[in-house]
Amino acid sequence: MDMLDRTDLVQLPPKEEEKKKVAKPNPKKQATLQRHHQIKRSQILGSLMGDAPVCYNCGHITIRSGSCYKCLNCGSVVGCS
Repeated sequence: MDMLDRTDLVQLPPKEEEKKKVAKPNPKKQATLQRHHQIKRSQILGSLMGDAPVCYNCGHITIRSGSCYKCLNCGSVVGCS
C-alpha cells in the first residue's frame, strides 16, 4: 500500500528473514544477568551505606542524606537530631 510513492507512512509486515532473526529468550542467560545486576546493586549500595543503620520502620538499607539516613524502601528518615 503506497501513498504518493511513500512507504514510511504505512506499517509493513516483517519479511521472512526478519522473523527468523528474533532471538528467543534464554532462561539461563537471563538468570545470570539478574544475578549480575544484584551483585552490582549490592556493591553500589554498600559503597553508599558505609556504617548506616537499618531502617527502624521496615529494616531495609538506609543511605546517607546530609546528616541523616534515608530508607530506600519506605522513604522514612532516621538519625536526624
